[in-house]
Amino acid sequence: MATMKHLPAFALALLLVNGSRAQQRFVAAGDKAYENLAYAKAIVNYERAAENAVPDSSYARKLAKSYLNVRDFQQAEVWYARAVAKPDARPIDCYDYAQVLRANGKYGEADQWLRTYELKNASDSRGKRQADASTYASRLSERAIPGCVVKDLASNTAQADLGVAYYGTKAVFASSRTPDVAEFRRHTWNGQPFLDLYSAPVNADGDFGRATPISALNTKYHESNACFSADTGTVWFTRNNFSQGKKGKNGEGVVNLKIYSRTRRLGEWANEQPFPFNSDTYSVGHPCLSADGNTMYFTSDRPGGIGGTDIWRTVKTGTTWGTPVCLGSEVNTEGDEMFPFIGQNGTFAFASDGHAGLGGLDIMIGKMRVDGTLMGVKNPGAPLNSGHDDFALVLDGSSMKGYFTSDRPGGKGGDDIYSVDLEHT
Repeated sequence: MATMKHLPAFALALLLVNGSRAQQRFVAAGDKAYENLAYAKAIVNYERAAENAVPDSSYARKLAKSYLNVRDFQQAEVWYARAVAKPDARPIDCYDYAQVLRANGKYGEADQWLRTYELKNASDSRGKRQADASTYASRLSERAIPGCVVKDLASNTAQADLGVAYYGTKAVFASSRTPDVAEFRRHTWNGQPFLDLYSAPVNADGDFGRATPISALNTKYHESNACFSADTGTVWFTRNNFSQGKKGKNGEGVVNLKIYSRTRRLGEWANEQPFPFNSDTYSVGHPCLSADGNTMYFTSDRPGGIGGTDIWRTVKTGTTWGTPVCLGSEVNTEGDEMFPFIGQNGTFAFASDGHAGLGGLDIMIGKMRVDGTLMGVKNPGAPLNSGHDDFALVLDGSSMKGYFTSDRPGGKGGDDIYSVDLEHT
């Protein structure tokens, strides 16, 4: 059989041309998917392109970012290592590389790339906030919450299960466990089924009983992250920009998130209303209502924020929600802050990838003052947080037991719901 060195020159040239054309075709398909936020498809095409020729700077960076967006930190590390080695590497590539190294437990290397990023972009507070990651991570991982017990719920599935809300004696959460896995029912971001809201009884051990979909609230797109009024008569929840059978997009063709509410009448969820601060041009989601029902916290990338997504607050006067206020730099960074929670005793929790932590999203906890400012924000460390994404903490009335979501290794699916017991701290 002829080897490469035995091929005639014209045949070798033909192979190279065909390989180059194949690469261009796959890169073009990857670019189109990437621009449409279809990261799962982008990964497939960029990887096929890499089989045909040495990857160039542009799609090495996009492939790395795609893996980061679908939370595959191992492959993201491989491709960010290539991206930062290119002559045209951007400062944000160095920062993102540090984040995936941190998520993979390589805190010393993460420190080096954070320092590189800080030199390139000194105005970004994340470099300073996350400085000396290796020492800080070591302290956080040494059971910073003595006696805290977390448990992966037996009721989790191989699909995503996330974002618990208390609903009387039941729990409401989001899941992609639907048996309908047709292509049109999959989210292009990660290729997984869309999320629906489910309700389940809470067992004595904190696990969930049989879950049933809340059909009145669910559509063919995402529904997730609900919260309820104290009397459970009103629900607020997050949904893709889809209402009355119509899908809304921004100027770039992106379907953003919006918050909707419904009230319970004669046992049915009725009178759907959009949150007054929804927009087609940016996302609004993750509603969290204070115990007295007068303050709503939410996540948004609306103009006027500090970073990617920030946590905002609006206060009700009569029946009208006041102008949203972005929580200050005690909470928000140039990164992403999301999934706010306010407990009855003023405990305030949120998830962040901009504060110092163990990797991915980390749960941060502070105390909300009466005047609406937050004090004492800290990372509680392990076992609540891990090197992967940890988010959506909710606590019961005692603020000693609750649930959070994590994609840490050892779970049953992509995202799993964990119970947390702080009673022995």
